[in-house]
Amino acid sequence: MFTTLKPAVAVGVLLLAAVFSTRAQPPSAQSRKSVARAYIGSKGAVHVVLTNGKNIEIPQQKDEVNSSSLAVAEDGQSAGWVVNFKNCCTSYPIPLMLIIYRLDRPILKLGGGMPVWHWKFRKGGKQVAFYTNTVHGDFAPHYELVFQVAA
Repeated sequence: MFTTLKPAVAVGVLLLAAVFSTRAQPPSAQSRKSVARAYIGSKGAVHVVLTNGKNIEIPQQKDEVNSSSLAVAEDGQSAGWVVNFKNCCTSYPIPLMLIIYRLDRPILKLGGGMPVWHWKFRKGGKQVAFYTNTVHGDFAPHYELVFQVAA
């Protein structure tokens, strides 16, 4: 016992349904600001590129030689890298600082003076884990899990 709608009424009903279904949906992940990628520029500074195209150049640290081990968190809200510094007793720079850049937050600097040999984001970017130890040998291994990366 269905009745057929006139074509103009049917089109109107479809348009209304489309308008209300679009307004009821939350903003998509694509429309929110997030980190698309990170890279090291030609002058050595780390650049964080947002999905809206904005390129943020992060100032280098005092006495920084270079940066390495760049990564973007799965949630797209953070980027991280290690900063390498000269060392008196090696012919190569060593990674003494881990930097976490989080959108709309101050930069988080981790490390504590020992080389940061390994690190990674965990829980989609809400946490970061890292491992420090001496330059040569295995004399002071330290593992740390930071829970407060995300607000």
